[in-house]
Amino acid sequence: GDIEYLRQQNKFDEDFFDYLRNFQFTGTIYSVPEGTPVFPYEPLVTVKAKLIEAQLIETFLLVSINHQSLIATKAHRICQEAKGRAVMEFGARRAQGYDGAHYGARAAYIGGVSGTATVSAGKEFNIPVLGTMAHSFVQSFDTEYEAKSLMKYLKSKFARTMLGIKKTTHNNKTADTWSKVPMQDFTASSDVDWTKSIPEIDQQLYEKYDLDKNEINFIEENVKRMN
Repeated sequence: GDIEYLRQQNKFDEDFFDYLRNFQFTGTIYSVPEGTPVFPYEPLVTVKAKLIEAQLIETFLLVSINHQSLIATKAHRICQEAKGRAVMEFGARRAQGYDGAHYGARAAYIGGVSGTATVSAGKEFNIPVLGTMAHSFVQSFDTEYEAKSLMKYLKSKFARTMLGIKKTTHNNKTADTWSKVPMQDFTASSDVDWTKSIPEIDQQLYEKYDLDKNEINFIEENVKRMN
C-alpha cells in the first residue's frame, strides 16, 4: 500500500510509518461558506492543528482551494460583465486534467454560470448540462453555406416533427431515432433554397413531400418555432 511505497524510498524510519498507520487529524478547520465574497488577502481557510498534522493536509487543501477559487472568481467576473445574460462553462478541453475540468465546472457554477458542458460534473453536482456545436462538426462541411443550411433544416418544424416520430427520450444519437428524417442536399444546387428563412424553408419541405393541408396545420399548430 501507500506505506510500503514510502518504505521503498528509504527516506523515513519505522516510527514515522507507525504514526501514519494510526494517523487521525485532531485539529480544527475554519472556512468561509462556499460562494461567500471575500476581499484580497482575507483568509479563506484557517487550520489550527499540530504542525505535522497541518503539513500532512496542507497540499491537498491548497490544490483544492486555489484552483477552484480562481475559477469561481473568474466566472463571477464574466457573469457580472454579461449583465444578466446567461453564461455557460465549457472549459474541460483546456483544464488541467480531468479533476480540473470536473471541479472547475462546479466552481464556475458557484461563481454564477448557468450551466456546464462537462457532463460528469452536471451529474455529480446537479448542474444544468448545456452544449454548443463542436468545431469538428462544423469543419466536416466543405463550405459554410452547407453547415448553415443543415442548421436551418434541423431547426425547421418539418425536420423536428419527423424526428419526433421515433424520438422517445432526449437521446438523439442513435441512427434509428433519425431514420424518419429525410436526408437533404445542403449545397447551392439543392431543390430547397436554403437562403430563405426557416418558415419559408418549411413551406418548401411541405411541398416537396406533398403534405396535405391537415398535416401542415398540425405541424404549424403543435411545433414551436426555432430561430
